[in-house]
Amino acid sequence: MGYYTRTQTIKVVDNVKPTLGACADLMFEVNDNNDADNDGNLCERKNLTLTQTATDQGQCASDWLKWVVFVDLWGDGTNDYEFSSFLPNTDNTFNDTNGNGIPDRYVGPTGNGGTVSITIPEDIVGSMSNHKVRWTVSDGCGNVTSCTQNFMVVDKKKPTPYCLNISSALMLNGMVELWAVDFNIGSFDNCTPKNRLLYTFNNQHPVLSKLNQVHFFKGNGQDATLAEYNAGNAQKWLPSANSSGRIFNCSHLPGVDVTMTVWDEKLNFEFCLVRLNLADNQGACGGGSGHVTISGKTTTQQGENLANAQVVLTNAFPEMTRTQMTSQDGSYAFTNTPVNYDYEIRGNKNDDYLNGVSTLDLVLMQRHILGFEQFTNAYQSIAGDVNKDEKVTASDIVELRKLILGVYNTLPNNSSWRFVNAQQIFNDMHNPWPVFESININDLSYNMINQDFVAKSRGHQ
Repeated sequence: MGYYTRTQTIKVVDNVKPTLGACADLMFEVNDNNDADNDGNLCERKNLTLTQTATDQGQCASDWLKWVVFVDLWGDGTNDYEFSSFLPNTDNTFNDTNGNGIPDRYVGPTGNGGTVSITIPEDIVGSMSNHKVRWTVSDGCGNVTSCTQNFMVVDKKKPTPYCLNISSALMLNGMVELWAVDFNIGSFDNCTPKNRLLYTFNNQHPVLSKLNQVHFFKGNGQDATLAEYNAGNAQKWLPSANSSGRIFNCSHLPGVDVTMTVWDEKLNFEFCLVRLNLADNQGACGGGSGHVTISGKTTTQQGENLANAQVVLTNAFPEMTRTQMTSQDGSYAFTNTPVNYDYEIRGNKNDDYLNGVSTLDLVLMQRHILGFEQFTNAYQSIAGDVNKDEKVTASDIVELRKLILGVYNTLPNNSSWRFVNAQQIFNDMHNPWPVFESININDLSYNMINQDFVAKSRGHQ
């Protein structure tokens, strides 16, 4: 019985390539909004990290998969960085170890299904930029799979709006045209320069294909007509101002909240709510119940009428300021005053500093200061405060004496009369300050009578 021996060689060939994970396009946001690296550039992406995965299901599936990764910044066809598992594992700085002219460094292999991660060493600058990364992975049998992935860095941060309330007046036709940029007071963006920011109302933007043309629009880039604009239902784009305008009319009296929107070049936007105060000082919107009278009287502490005193009525609109001199009985009346505004009334008379003032006043002030005979009412204290420092002291006597002797023609820090709101109640006659020298009316809606002042001559007791 014989024995036969044979040698058989069995070869197992693995032609199955590794499988890469998703290679779809990616988008990343600009993230250096606070200038963490102090380079003065807020419009950049720092420390951008890219990841990829791979699995290997072949016959020689290994516990490691080796990578070669090329990064082409700006997608211009030139590889700027290389990450490779075939470099020495001590190569942790970007040099050109393999001599191919591309800055490279080591990246470790991954296990089956593991994730490789690379971080781009430079900041990627700009509000929108396009780049490429080519992933190549090989298994233990030399099977290789590659894919090229596009990625973008985009500015998605909203601008920072800074706005202010403004006041304006209607024209004779009952309308006024205002521009969104009128409400701006220094808005800024991380990527778009201030002079290229766009300003509109109500979060609506112009027709994007017509940014260099004057045109009417509504909504988000829809064409509109002049008629719609005049009716207040559309906006007008003015390229030279990078701003839209809109019409305000009688329906917006006496004021309206306005949404002012700031846009950057990538159409990121943010808004702020501001107040537009409107005046109809030309009566374009009609009078009638929309106008009332503010009236009052100016008397001295002793109840004597003060004639020829100036009374000034003001509000937020300088053009609505009104001035009137009191009549012989001390009265004044501002008729036909528009309602729904806040007003302030002040008195003024500055024509005779020595009116009634004598050396007797010096004596009375001195006796008060020394405690021999103190003032008996608050108006004496107000008159005795000659230098207007809210107290009666020897300094006031010195100032008043200079006026009496002719060293002064006027008091350096004071007027000849003070007009006190007649409604003020003084809890301490020797310390009456602060003195209310104005009458304030909020949201005028009906006739306001008895808006009176008590006038006191400076220094005269």
